[in-house]
Amino acid sequence: MSETIADNMTQRYEALRRTFTFELRGRIVGMTGLTVEVVDFAAPVGALCDIITRHDHQIPAEVIGFRGEISVLMPLAEMTGIACGDHVTCKSVQRSVPVGSQLLGRVINAQGQPIDGKGPLLCQTRSAISAEPLEPLSRVRINTPLGTGIRAIDALMTCGCGQRMGIFSGPGVGKSVLLGMISRYNLRRCISHCPDRRAWP
Repeated sequence: MSETIADNMTQRYEALRRTFTFELRGRIVGMTGLTVEVVDFAAPVGALCDIITRHDHQIPAEVIGFRGEISVLMPLAEMTGIACGDHVTCKSVQRSVPVGSQLLGRVINAQGQPIDGKGPLLCQTRSAISAEPLEPLSRVRINTPLGTGIRAIDALMTCGCGQRMGIFSGPGVGKSVLLGMISRYNLRRCISHCPDRRAWP
């Protein structure tokens, strides 16, 4: 329900932006560490913005807080080129990512953009990143095993469908390699059960 409300808010905000010529804009007045300070910018916390540099380069950013009348933004890309006086525009009141079967087999970055060179995502539905979790007692029981393709995990620490899992270790130990092995195994298994393999990217 909360995801539907967030989607409706985003759609209404985008409709207002297309209807009216008014656009929520601000101006950069300072930088502290990895954050950018903006004035005359009443965007809510969590809003997705664009920092427009003097060379017309757009840098995505997110509103993470405010101090008085100053909004604090966190750039989501390289900060080189940002200067005092650059303008900031609000794109969306809440961050969302595309969801659907078109994501199967695709590789995306933290912003939901494809990085596998297979073209744009054709998802028709978007889901809010910050959504209220389900109540613990309303969740279904986890009783279906999920094979990871890693014999040590499947034998000693069986995972279930719908279960939340975490991989924690130091740098350079092999977290990414392990995730890649699990992804390749499950991708091959899904493809083998797909009636029309041509639908896969």
